[in-house]
Amino acid sequence: MAIRSELRNDAARGPGYGVIRIAGLPAGSVPATFCLERNQDALPYLGPGGRWQAQEAWHPVASAEPTGETAVELPVGPEIVDALVEQPQHVMCRLSVDCGGGPQAGALKLQRPLFSSRAQGFAAASVAVETPAPEPEPEDLVDESPDEIPVVLLAEPVPPVQDRSRWRIVLWTAIPLLLLAAVGGWLWWDCRVPGFPGPHCAPGAAPEMAVTPPAETLPRNCAGLDGEACLALAVRATENGQLDQARQLLQEAGSLGAVKAYVRLAQMYDPATWAAERSPAAQPDWETAAYWYDEAARSGDAEGKLGAGRLYCGSASDPAFLSHGAELLRQAVAAAPGDAGLAEALKHCEERLK
Repeated sequence: MAIRSELRNDAARGPGYGVIRIAGLPAGSVPATFCLERNQDALPYLGPGGRWQAQEAWHPVASAEPTGETAVELPVGPEIVDALVEQPQHVMCRLSVDCGGGPQAGALKLQRPLFSSRAQGFAAASVAVETPAPEPEPEDLVDESPDEIPVVLLAEPVPPVQDRSRWRIVLWTAIPLLLLAAVGGWLWWDCRVPGFPGPHCAPGAAPEMAVTPPAETLPRNCAGLDGEACLALAVRATENGQLDQARQLLQEAGSLGAVKAYVRLAQMYDPATWAAERSPAAQPDWETAAYWYDEAARSGDAEGKLGAGRLYCGSASDPAFLSHGAELLRQAVAAAPGDAGLAEALKHCEERLK
């Protein structure tokens, strides 16, 4: 089963520092090295110095803090955090760890907002409060009233200037009222006001006003749910048109073990299944679709193997991705030996590898 991991800010150390929390490891396991990979660009691996490169790179774990029997936390610094913060939100990352028994991988969730080392803090300005002087005691009071009270002569009142701006206020207030009255009159004449039909309306001819039911309020996360329940919640969010929320719920469902959630997530980006009313993406993205199909394929899902193999073989130019796609299609052909379409897709992919 794939590990579950997330990166969040380390408030104690400040901007540029974070903590990677990893769950789903074998009991008592502590990672010795880890590898970070993104699903975009020709340089997918994060190497030393926070630079992305084509070759796989493994980073040593400086320290690890167990937070449970199967969970640990890895503190990381700007070399890791800055490189991940700079990625657009549609770029997905995978974390692989090696605890001595072979690599284990899973999607890395970024708990945004994340702060890079270039983020600036602002100190709260201190406000000085003046302390009022103490009032004098009664015996210290001195009669300082003048012997004579000066007489102030008031100037004659100036006649007010005519304010023409009030007419503008009246005019701009009257225009909306006139427009509202015109709309109301048209609705009454067109028999659209229930109970008040116009002069040419038949009795009871006023149509009922359509009432749009309020959108269903759904939870924004899968707290307290298992993978299948979380997947069902994501499907409801998709049907309600809450597409960004559905994408987040599908990622959580996949990390909770619902493999088909990764397939549905891939279909949001797959050029063969993309539709504006069912996807939060503005356009198809085969690389992101292949990434999520591949996540399902890692758990043995046949649909994930077929989807990732089809996209890698049809769109990738890197020989490594082509080879990986061909292997996934071979597994799909072995599971369905009589499928002529699969066999033809595999043949085309192997010809591209020559």
